[in-house]
Amino acid sequence: MDRTAIVLILLGIVLAAVSGLADTIGLGDDRGFHYRQAIGVGVGAALVVAGVAVGLRRSRRAPEQGSAAPTRESDSTR
Repeated sequence: MDRTAIVLILLGIVLAAVSGLADTIGLGDDRGFHYRQAIGVGVGAALVVAGVAVGLRRSRRAPEQGSAAPTRESDSTR
């Protein structure tokens, strides 16, 4: 997987976890799950999905290891 994909996935996981656990870790106001936390969890989840999509798209473009690049014969060898 590509470095960009891994960074997006990790950033999304951290954002979703911090947002979801904000009250527990002392960042929230301990009065329940608020809209700001929901936005953070949603954006974090979107980053994870984007990271997976980027990783899959770039891995499909990369040539398979061990396969030779197609060679092109020149017209001068005929």
